[in-house]
Amino acid sequence: MERLKRNYPGEYVAVLGGRLVGHSKDYHGLLARLWSKGFFPGPVVITQVPAE
Repeated sequence: MERLKRNYPGEYVAVLGGRLVGHSKDYHGLLARLWSKGFFPGPVVITQVPAE
């Protein structure tokens, strides 16, 4: 999480199997990006990284 906080503060990130597969400041934009890459729907974890 510390690396995510440093690199993607305040952004939504998608993780699959411990690997970052997408990020965006816009939740719906991230969903669209994941869908176009074939990652969604599926076992992808999406969360917002704290901005602190």
